[in-house]
Amino acid sequence: MVPAGVDTSVAVASNRMARQLFVEYPLQVRARRLADSARVRFERSEQLWRILEGKVDSSAVDTVASIEKFNEAGRSLRQAVDLDKKAAAANAPDAAAMRKESLQALERARAVFELSLQLNPFDNNTKLWLARTYQLLARRFLDEQNYVKAIGILEHLIRLQRDQHALYARLGDCYTALKKYSIALQNFKKAEEVLKATAVFNVPANRDLKTAEVLAAADSAAMFLYLYYQGESYIKLLDADSALMVLHRAKEFSPAPESRAAAENNIKWINWDDGNILASEKRDSLLAQVDAGKYNDAAKGFRKLLPDLRTSRARREIGWRLATLEFNHLQREEEALRTMQTVVQARGRDSLAVLADTLYQRYIDSYGAMCFNQGQKMLAAKKFTTALTYFQQSATLNWNYRAKSYLELGRLAVNDPPRAETLVKQALKLSKQLDPREELAGLELITQALKRQGKFDEARIYFERYRSLAQGQRTSN
Repeated sequence: MVPAGVDTSVAVASNRMARQLFVEYPLQVRARRLADSARVRFERSEQLWRILEGKVDSSAVDTVASIEKFNEAGRSLRQAVDLDKKAAAANAPDAAAMRKESLQALERARAVFELSLQLNPFDNNTKLWLARTYQLLARRFLDEQNYVKAIGILEHLIRLQRDQHALYARLGDCYTALKKYSIALQNFKKAEEVLKATAVFNVPANRDLKTAEVLAAADSAAMFLYLYYQGESYIKLLDADSALMVLHRAKEFSPAPESRAAAENNIKWINWDDGNILASEKRDSLLAQVDAGKYNDAAKGFRKLLPDLRTSRARREIGWRLATLEFNHLQREEEALRTMQTVVQARGRDSLAVLADTLYQRYIDSYGAMCFNQGQKMLAAKKFTTALTYFQQSATLNWNYRAKSYLELGRLAVNDPPRAETLVKQALKLSKQLDPREELAGLELITQALKRQGKFDEARIYFERYRSLAQGQRTSN
């Protein structure tokens, strides 16, 4: 608004200058009130922290007012507990409303207990009940996954109960949930430190306070968890060496075989590509895509991951997973076969690594199955030479259904009785890899091949096997 008698241009210029020099008086008053209120809250907060840390001023004691506030806080706490019990009752129609009202009562109890403690910082009973209120609030916020509020409550509680190692672990859990892994790690380390420092107080009276006795008195299950979660934090921070170190320590304290297996699985996961944590995480995310049926995206991801891998063992696995997707789901059979050919080939030093690779036989089985299935596809398309080539390739591999490859080769060699005899005999040596129908076909093939060569006595032996198996099949049907 332009004041009377002032040019518009002057008013605009003055307003612009005023914004740079000061604020209007009503805003100054409001700002001063907010600042005063904030200062009071800060001073009260600072006073509470000093009290919780045991730094108290005896001149500030007001016992009567403290007792009044204590009783008021006790009523609010009792109300909160009663409401929680009612909300937990089966089929409580207004359970959500009760839980909300209970939380409000807990917050009131906390505020009034804190005020009572400020009025009389020497009242241990108030400290005890304030600690219990903090515990209830922390549990509520953790249940609701309100980690920011849970952290605030736990940090207050720790000031009252510095000897409770589990509180530091809960803080670590909260910071982990918020993806603040460095702070989480610090708290899990603090939990371990407090656990070891307080173990001496658990040594039986009839034992000496020697190092071995103190260590034996420590809660091994808690120690395992604190070390295990330190390892998890180091993994999130991509520090493979530190993670491996604490996880190996954790194994020493594992309270059960399942706990030890969890630590060993994490160690194995880290070592999958020689400490390449990012690669291990990427592999997990790509496997999740496969499980979700996102085959094309997963295949792209596997192909992109291959150059980032450090070890030949990891490259073999990812190559195998890529080829399996391409062959079974993406109709890229030729690309898959070329990839698998590379996967199963081992040269030089890699030959030794293959011997230690527990998955290598699966790669052989997959490659054999792919070659065999491609041979079947070519056979159906009347491309007999290509089919023969794929069957021969699969027969060179010691895969779990190698007998099927020999049988198909024997069928293709029917016009060359000696060759057919040799191939079918190879198949029948591995007859457990054939189903009854295939075994019957093999026995019939070799009987005919032997007859055509004039080997009648041997042909009769296979013929009798054929009749016996056929009779058994008819009986079972």
